Amino acid sequence: MKKQILVLSIFALGVLAFIVGCGEKSLKGNIKENQPPEVYFANIPVADSVFSSNAEMSWYSTDSDGRVLHYYYRVLLDEDIGGDPEAYINDVLMPLDTLKLDSLGWTRVDLTTVSVALYASEAETDTIPQYVFLTCIDDVGDFSDVIYRSFFRINHLPETFITRIPGKAYPSISAPADSVWCLPDTNELWHGLTISWIGEDTADFPGGDAPDFEYQWKLFAFFDTSTYSVNDTSFNVDDTSMADDYYYSYDSEDGDEWVWDTQIVFDNLRTGCYIFTVRTRDDALTVDTTVAWDKFMCFEPVWISNPDSAFDILLLQATQFGPPRRGTPSNFDPPGFHNSIVNFYRQKIDSTVYRYTIKDDAYPSFSDLAKHRMVIVDDMDYMEGELESGRLLESILERYLSIGGKAWVIGRQTFFGGTGYGPKNFDAASIAFNFFDLSATNLTPENTDSIAELIGAVSVSSEFDDLEFDILKISHLRQYGISKVEGLARYSNISETMYTFDAINPDTSSQHGRPIAVRYYPENGIYKTSYFCFPIYLMDDSEGDVQHVFDVMLSWFLDESG
Repeated sequence: MKKQILVLSIFALGVLAFIVGCGEKSLKGNIKENQPPEVYFANIPVADSVFSSNAEMSWYSTDSDGRVLHYYYRVLLDEDIGGDPEAYINDVLMPLDTLKLDSLGWTRVDLTTVSVALYASEAETDTIPQYVFLTCIDDVGDFSDVIYRSFFRINHLPETFITRIPGKAYPSISAPADSVWCLPDTNELWHGLTISWIGEDTADFPGGDAPDFEYQWKLFAFFDTSTYSVNDTSFNVDDTSMADDYYYSYDSEDGDEWVWDTQIVFDNLRTGCYIFTVRTRDDALTVDTTVAWDKFMCFEPVWISNPDSAFDILLLQATQFGPPRRGTPSNFDPPGFHNSIVNFYRQKIDSTVYRYTIKDDAYPSFSDLAKHRMVIVDDMDYMEGELESGRLLESILERYLSIGGKAWVIGRQTFFGGTGYGPKNFDAASIAFNFFDLSATNLTPENTDSIAELIGAVSVSSEFDDLEFDILKISHLRQYGISKVEGLARYSNISETMYTFDAINPDTSSQHGRPIAVRYYPENGIYKTSYFCFPIYLMDDSEGDVQHVFDVMLSWFLDESG
C-alpha cells in the first residue's frame, strides 16, 4: 500500500513539472502588432465619371490579422476642399478617430455597395466636381488609409404632378370642380378627402427607374365662401398669402417639412375653399421650382359644426308637371295643383316642432344640404325616375346619406321612371339597393281607363292606421284610385314594412299585399331612409291619419329616441 502511494506521488510531481515547463516556453517571444486594414474602390465607376443621378458605388477591403467592421464615407465639393484632397486628409482628418468622423458628417455603413448622394446644381447646365472619400475600421479599432475618387454630377430639375384632388375625376387646374363633404372623422361610407401626387425626372431617369423623391406640401384654407369660389378662374395659387389658415407636411423623425409620402387624407376641415400645393425634391436635393397646385371646396354639415343654426327638413319638389295625361298631374289641370302640393307639406310640417325650408326643384346645392338634417323628396309623377342610376339627384343624395344625412322619398317610380311594367331588380350599385335596402320592384301598367289598381294603403305596423284616398284629390288625376304604384321587395330584415298594397281586386292582383312604404336604419347607424311609393298627398286626412304619419315618421328621422 505504501509502495502504491509512493508511485502515485512521483507520477503527480512529474505531471506538475511538465505543466510548469510548458508554461514557461509559451511566454517566450514578442507580441505581434495589429496590421491596419486596407480599403479599395471597385473598378466601376471609374474616376472622373459624370453622373446624372446618384452614384451606385462599390468597394472592398482586406485585413490580414482580423476583420473589417465598418466603412465610413463622405462626399465633399471640390471647392470646399480647395481642390486639394490630400491636404484635406492630412490637415483635417488626421489622426482618424470615430468621434472626429461623426462630427464632420461622415456616413457609417456595413455594406460594400451603396447609393452615394452626389451634389448637383439647380442650374441644369452646371457640372459639379466633387470627391468621395472612403476609409474602414477593423475589430481592434484601427483605420485604413483614407482613399478618394473624383466624380462629376449634372442634374435636371424634377417635375411635380397632382394625380388626385377632391371633387375632380381628373386633376387639372382648368377642370371644373364639384364640391365635396368633410366630416370630423372618417366612417364606413365617407373615407376622407384624398390628395395624391407624383414626382418625375424623366431627363435624369429616362428608363423610369427613378429613386423615391421627397415632397413638401401645403394646404391653404379660405373660409369666406362668398368671396372665394373653387370654379372662379381668378382664384389661384397667387392668393395663398391671403389664406385664413394653412396646413403643411412634416417629418417628425427629420424635423423638417420634406416627406416621402405621395398621398394625404384630410378630415375635420371647415367649410371653405382650399388650395393645395406640392413640390418635389430629387435625389440631389434640388427642388422643383414650379409648384404643382389645385383647389377644391368642401362643406362640413352645419348640424355637426353648429347644430343650433341647422334646420331640420329640406323639402325638394321633384314632381315633374307635363302635358295632361291620365294619372299624371298637369300645371294647368287643375289650376294651382303645384301650389296645393307645396301647401300640403307646409301644413303637415307646421303641425310639428321641426324647422324646415322648401326648395322648388329637385337639385339642392351643397350649401342647401349642409344646413338640413334631412330631406323630403316629393316625386308624384312617374315619368322621370329622379333616383334612377346615373341621375343627378341620385349622386347628390348618395353623398349626402354617406355623411349622415336622412331622406324620406314620397312619390311614384322614383327609382324606375317611365311607362314600363313588370318585375325589375335593383342593381347592387344603385341607391335603392345600397341606401334603401330594396332588392326589387314590380311596376304596374299605366291605366288608360278610369279605374286604377291601388285603392288604399294597409298598415302592418301598430304605429299607423290604414290610409284611403281622398276622392276630391283623386279626381284631379281623372281616375278613381291611382296607377303606376309599384310593389317593393326588401333585401333584408333590417328594413321594415309600414304599408302594403290594397288592390281593387285582391284575389287576382299580383301587387296586393306587397310593401309600398318601407323605412331603413342600417346597422352602421350612419343614415336613415324611407320610401313611400304612393303619393301621400292624395290620401284622406279628415281623421288626421296622414298628419299622424308625418308626426311618427319625422320623429323617427329626427329625434334621437326615434
